[in-house]
Amino acid sequence: MMHRRIVFHKMLGGKREMGGWGERRWGERGMGERRWNFGKSLSLISMYKNLPFIFVFLLVMLSSDILIAQKDEKKTCKNAITFNVLELVSLEARLGYERLLAEKHVLRASAGIQFPVSSGPLEENGATIISISINKIERISKGIYLALGYNYLIIPDAYFYVSPEVYYNYSFYDDIYYEYCTGMQHDSYVTLQSMQSNKSGIKFLVGKKISLSTKKKTRLQFDFFAGIGIQYRQEEITVLKKKYSSCNSNGGNYYEYDPPQITNTDKWLPTTDIGISLCYLF
Repeated sequence: MMHRRIVFHKMLGGKREMGGWGERRWGERGMGERRWNFGKSLSLISMYKNLPFIFVFLLVMLSSDILIAQKDEKKTCKNAITFNVLELVSLEARLGYERLLAEKHVLRASAGIQFPVSSGPLEENGATIISISINKIERISKGIYLALGYNYLIIPDAYFYVSPEVYYNYSFYDDIYYEYCTGMQHDSYVTLQSMQSNKSGIKFLVGKKISLSTKKKTRLQFDFFAGIGIQYRQEEITVLKKKYSSCNSNGGNYYEYDPPQITNTDKWLPTTDIGISLCYLF
């Protein structure tokens, strides 16, 4: 009887307990545990088999997000060419370039060439309290303009910005008659002179860009801006000859300076600035 109990216990694979029926029940519980562990193992194996498919799915989703972000980024124009329309009044052609560095930060640079439309004379009326130039100095001067600025977009969607700008302007004219008329002959005079002017300073501007069309794909904008600044000006005037008691450069007796009479002035001046630029985005 004892021998049969031991054999039955080994067949069940359980541990030895007191009593034959106890051994059989314990053995059944052990087999049940083995069947449950085997099912759990099958679940883990099937999950591991599906891992490559899960990985591929996640990779495709991530790639799609990256491609969409790149397409959106390509749609954003980060560069612009500008042309200052109002500077044409001062007989200057000024072009600029802008680069969007981040959502609210724009770096810009501009350069201009001043072209004369007259060879003189330069007339000035000194009869009034406020001297008014009849033929402004810009009409007879040549020059260049260089500037570097930074736009901070306060409202990026509306493109409303504030901007500091540093600049340098050099202008000159050679051998131009300058007629100074006061209305009284003894106070009037005429000189043949040359001029060189160096201007450097800083501006603080406020501006806003407006699209020329309501379509989202439009690349043309108007840039309206205005501001104040401070300028350091150095000016050298070289007088070759001079005639008194007249404001007419034709004829008369001139006193020739040998060597030429040179006058240098330098001063700080407050400035105001207003402008309209046409912008092309790309």
